[in-house]
Amino acid sequence: MRLFLTGMPGSGKTYWMQQLAAELQLEQIDLDALIESENAATIPELFARGEPFFRQCEQAALQKAIALSGDRHTLISTGGGLPAYPGNIALMQAAGRIIYLASSVEQLAARVQLNPGTRPLLATGDPKVLKEKLGNLLEQRQVFYEQADIKIEVDNLSLATFAAQIRKYIL
Repeated sequence: MRLFLTGMPGSGKTYWMQQLAAELQLEQIDLDALIESENAATIPELFARGEPFFRQCEQAALQKAIALSGDRHTLISTGGGLPAYPGNIALMQAAGRIIYLASSVEQLAARVQLNPGTRPLLATGDPKVLKEKLGNLLEQRQVFYEQADIKIEVDNLSLATFAAQIRKYIL
């Protein structure tokens, strides 16, 4: 069973993937790391070549991650915009379960500010502008995120609670 972690930038997709993989002894694939490895470039460098180019790289990495995971229980953290690109939701639905990590704009902004410069669509030094950008982005992507099989509110979530929910899908 593949479990795809989706959500906004700053929702903790990579963090939760790492925590759950360790707790539940699951394989893990970080799509951003796979994209960078496959293209010998960073996400910002790839994004600088245009968002359509980046989204093609992202979709190719998704297909590769699905193939690499085989029939093992695998957590796959996706990029925040991946579900909005045509065909990606169908790919994930056909290959496993989609988990939407929902979070408030305030929490997203606080987390994004911890790693400035790593998210090209959110580049700004102004916290107010960042919240506005995140709010607008969430509004645009919500329709895609809501197609997930499972929605998990992560703002005050414990690892034990999340792990218990995930166990239902892998046992």
